[in-house]
Order: sequence, then C-alpha cells, then structure tokens
Amino acid sequence: MARPPRRPFPAPPRSLQPAAAALFLAVLVALPFAVLYRAVVSQSRQDSWERDPRPSLAASEEDGIEGDDPDADIMWFRNPFPHFYPDGDFQIACDHYFGNATDLRNIANGGFNYVKSNERSIEFYSFWYSSRLRYPGLHDQDVFNVIKHDPYVADIGLKIKFLGTSYFGGFCEPSRDLNRVCTVHANCCIGLQSKPFLVTPINILMENN
Repeated sequence: MARPPRRPFPAPPRSLQPAAAALFLAVLVALPFAVLYRAVVSQSRQDSWERDPRPSLAASEEDGIEGDDPDADIMWFRNPFPHFYPDGDFQIACDHYFGNATDLRNIANGGFNYVKSNERSIEFYSFWYSSRLRYPGLHDQDVFNVIKHDPYVADIGLKIKFLGTSYFGGFCEPSRDLNRVCTVHANCCIGLQSKPFLVTPINILMENN
C-alpha cells in the first residue's frame, strides 16, 4: 500500500526568512562550542557569586515588585511576559527542555529568569546563595541544577517553572518557530569574545526586516 504524500512544512514569512537563515548559521557555528561547554572551566564562576541578590529581592517584596533578570547575551524578539506562568514563584529558561514546565530534569540556564518576590523566593535565594559554600568552584547555574532536587526547596513551598525553548530558545536548543520565539540566548557559546560574532548578524537582519 502506497504511503500518502507528506504535507509540506509551512515556510516562514518572507520577512523572517533571512533571520531564520542567520539563526541556523549561528547555531551551526556554535555546535562545536556546545560539545566543549561542560568541559571548559569558566572564568566567570567566581564572578557569578559577586552580587548577592537577596537585599534587592527583599526590597522588591516590600514594594510588591516582580521582574526578570536577563544576561546581556539575550536577543529579544517579542514581549515574553504573556508566556510566564501566573502560579510560578521562580521561572527559569533552559539549555535543554523536556516538555514539562515542572520536570526537574530540565537543564536550567540562569541567564534568563523571572521571579516573584515573596517569602518563598527570598528563602530560596538565601538557600541558593549559601549553597555556594557546599559546592565550591561551581557556577551559580550549576549549583541551581543541583539544589533544585533538594527536599528543602519543596519544604519551603517554592513553585519552580521551567520556561520552554519554543518561546525562550537558545543556541543549545533553538526554537523551531520564529513566529513564536520571544528570546534567544547565546548559550553553549564559550567566551564573551565569540558571542558578538554569532549575535550581531542576527540583530542586523532583524533590524532590516
């Protein structure tokens, strides 16, 4: 019995085709760096702990403030706020996302997170910051990926939500739909000197279309 013909995959709008091509090229160039990502010792590990976020988070709770905290290597395509979970205390982007926002197997990336300032999130940040002493030499992101499994996080009632890569993509796991993606993170790309080489062509194309 002959197979029915496959339906063609819809092409993106013409205005986004150059950007899609540039994004594909950037990801292709970044792949070799992704292989080395876990093996390279980052010089920024100590720097990641330099700023204690707890005082500003506590001040935000008094004012009823919520906010996101992105790295500088985040490319913004559209407003991300409609895609945050209303019941999440702490929401974080991922290097690799397994399809469920509450699955602790998701590999989080601390470059983009959205936090509601409340007693649970403040206590979690205190626990996270103090955990640097239990795991010396680890980046704050790597410590998070360890302590997210700690029973204490469940005890304080923190609701963690992992943001899917369909809307919050990156070079590790790019979004497949440029009509939906909100942010693209230049992750899996070692060193600040290499990031402009990958990010700048995409920004130029997006500005011209």
